[in-house]
Amino acid sequence: MTIKLYRWLVLFVLLTIPAGAQISSNATRLRNQNLCNPLTPVSGSALVWNLASRCWGPSGAGNALAGNALSATTPASDTLCAKGADTISGITCNNAADSPGGATLVAFNTLYTIPANYWAQGVTLRVTAQFNQWTSSSPPAMFNGVVLSIGAANLYANFAPTVTVSMTKSGWSASWVITGASATTVIANALSFNFPGGTTALTRNAIPMPATVTVASPQTLTIQTNWNVATPGNAIQLLSLLVERVN
Repeated sequence: MTIKLYRWLVLFVLLTIPAGAQISSNATRLRNQNLCNPLTPVSGSALVWNLASRCWGPSGAGNALAGNALSATTPASDTLCAKGADTISGITCNNAADSPGGATLVAFNTLYTIPANYWAQGVTLRVTAQFNQWTSSSPPAMFNGVVLSIGAANLYANFAPTVTVSMTKSGWSASWVITGASATTVIANALSFNFPGGTTALTRNAIPMPATVTVASPQTLTIQTNWNVATPGNAIQLLSLLVERVN
């Protein structure tokens, strides 16, 4: 067999292999690039290129690669109010009960679930949320604006910001970074916190770091808030929640 004929036979075989077929049960390369080791398949995930490790691996929660958006959620309606069952700008609030005040927090419905045993030193998530806010002419004080939490562990809370009066659907955003300090502890702080009002530095964290998080089971990442008095006309709407793996 001539070399030319051999090359044509190889090309014919490659062209007739169905897309996605496994050529070898112990294949370690794709397009002449390494597969990540270990490579753990995840149902519903895609094979993507890991820029940091320069290998092919699955995307998706727990196996996300550098720069991947793990979750991008824009709920139709996710609004919490100081006064239970209040209606503002035609929006009915999630909470039927009045805001409890003090240190008792109420979570928005929009959340992200972090898999068990997710954290390790250096593993980093960036969380970005966008809000609308309404206030009355004499708004009640807020405990910490909004609080970022994983499970029962609060990770970021602002120092009781002063609230701007008489706002109608005023938009603002917050962005946090959470970095694993170990398999069971994380460090969190705000990259930006554009709360509409405040007399203290809005990116200061009132919670000491690092914080211990539960890792034996999946934990929900939530944003929580509350008002000290159940005054009608005061509400915060969560417009979007973006969670990204950045390393």
